Amino acid sequence: MFFHTELIFDETPPVIDAILKRPDALLVINLSGGKDSYAMLRYMVRLHAQRGYQAQIVAVHANLGLAEWEGTEAIIHAQCSDVGVPLTVVRRSRGGLVKRFWQRWQTLRAEGRDVPPFSDSKNRFCTSDTKVQPIDKFIRSLPCRLVVNCMGLRAEESPKRAKKGRCAVRSSITTKALKKLLPEEAWEQWEGGRLAIDWLPIHHFPLERVWQEAGSSKKDLERRQRLFHKGKITEAFLGWRNHYAYVLGNKRLSCALCVFAGAKELARGASYHPLLYANYRKLEEISGYQFKQDLSLKSIPLFTPTISAQTLACLLLELRVG
Repeated sequence: MFFHTELIFDETPPVIDAILKRPDALLVINLSGGKDSYAMLRYMVRLHAQRGYQAQIVAVHANLGLAEWEGTEAIIHAQCSDVGVPLTVVRRSRGGLVKRFWQRWQTLRAEGRDVPPFSDSKNRFCTSDTKVQPIDKFIRSLPCRLVVNCMGLRAEESPKRAKKGRCAVRSSITTKALKKLLPEEAWEQWEGGRLAIDWLPIHHFPLERVWQEAGSSKKDLERRQRLFHKGKITEAFLGWRNHYAYVLGNKRLSCALCVFAGAKELARGASYHPLLYANYRKLEEISGYQFKQDLSLKSIPLFTPTISAQTLACLLLELRVG
């Protein structure tokens, strides 16, 4: 079942509205493969059509390599194809997230610094190095000087995200004179240099609305999860256009093994991605630091999946339009 819903469109910040009305502007939609970014993609495409925006739309995905759930890039390509938006996949030039952790450990050891090689809430270099920087490089490569960069962060996800403003100048790629200004001020003073504004269009969305925008519902997801755990895998994925990790039981989608995930999601990610798990366990042993400050991966109970992540991704792509 694929839901076609007519939902209200929320008030768009005036500065965003003004920029997106221009044919020389660019709307960049950041996609991770998760429910929030897919809901945002569909929402923004419909908003663009309804408001008659002239800005060009492109989507971008920062591929993290081995750290990603199997098949995520292919799933995102399919989601973009659904709505006719071109997708560009970017990568960190020196390798994916796993390699970044190992490189960080080697650098720390060479400098004699006794700190963890893994990310944590205060040191999210996993985001800055493998997502933000490659996406910035992609945006810089484009000829448009006016950019609205959309991200699917939501207030419900955490107290920190709840405090985020819906708009902010993306200082890393905005011309120097405008870097420290508020979006409205930057727009008023813009004279032709690059102005990039980060926008969180679904920041205020509750979870149920996210699922509705993503073509599903909490009830539909729960039904599919029950079918999957009963071994009715084809029925579980028939017509499902979101990531298969949710049907497995994940509440969120990030890396297959994420430092912000709970024990159950870590066990699921480790069991479906044994090579990734082995890399991080080895780094735990060598560095002497746990993957999370309060949890070592060696304490995670592993299991043998009845179907591989690669097979699940292929099956999803076959059945998603059923």
